[in-house]
Amino acid sequence: MRGFLRHRHSGPCGKRCTNPASWEVRVYAGLDPITKRKRYVSRTVKGKRNAEDLRNRLLVDVADGHHTGAAMTLAELCQRWLAHASPDLAPY
Repeated sequence: MRGFLRHRHSGPCGKRCTNPASWEVRVYAGLDPITKRKRYVSRTVKGKRNAEDLRNRLLVDVADGHHTGAAMTLAELCQRWLAHASPDLAPY
């Protein structure tokens, strides 16, 4: 299993590009059990070294099953959001 790094800036970029622009990290996370489509976990960070570190962490997370993509209903998502946001909500 491998991750994918892509430098996110306009213009050409050689192999030794030192532009500190954002890097996109994508890691294959298996097939969706319902739709059978490929799933990817992606994040964007600044700097190539940070991107390589993040790719390694995501590869470990995916291998450990932390990004399974378990389906949740809308009601479950709303309940999780309400539990998280309720201390800051105004009564009106």
